[in-house]
Amino acid sequence: MKKLFTISAIVLFSTVVFAGGTALSPKSISGIAVVKSPVSGLFKVYYKAAETANVKVTILNDKDQEVFTETIRKVNGFIRPYSFNNLSEGMYTIRIEDGTTVQAEKVEYRSGEIEKLIQVRKLLTEDGKYLLTATGKGQENITINIYNPTDQLLYTESRLVKDTFATVYNLSKVKGAISFEVVHSNGSSQKLNY
Repeated sequence: MKKLFTISAIVLFSTVVFAGGTALSPKSISGIAVVKSPVSGLFKVYYKAAETANVKVTILNDKDQEVFTETIRKVNGFIRPYSFNNLSEGMYTIRIEDGTTVQAEKVEYRSGEIEKLIQVRKLLTEDGKYLLTATGKGQENITINIYNPTDQLLYTESRLVKDTFATVYNLSKVKGAISFEVVHSNGSSQKLNY
């Protein structure tokens, strides 16, 4: 397969340490997170698992074509930065495979972007709770809409986000799939389904 670009991955490797007591089971701390770095075009991948394994990291473009892959051997956690500066703007999927599970996060890369990177994660230790984070420099007005499984609007709010922002939404009383829609100040929007 023809490589579309060369990702300059900084070879920074460290173990992810999760704070938590003995009440947490190993399954409750397994997972991945992808965070946009304040450095333009850089995304950090955080990975933690209950057991040591060979972990394959794959980055796919919006046409599901592999643009980068690497295998990290015999680890149960890491933090690694990936530069998207040599890529075309657009949506990408960062996929993590560790032999027992496949997890993926979608990211949107824009060169010289001014809007916030918005991500929503379902909390593993809290049923029905979702963490919404916004990262990036500067301020932006965003509108957050939450929909039920039949696409009815359950909640809406507008916020002025300065630099970074995070909040937890308790949707434990909603049965079925939840959708978050975030509308940016420039009119673009993204919808995240759970």
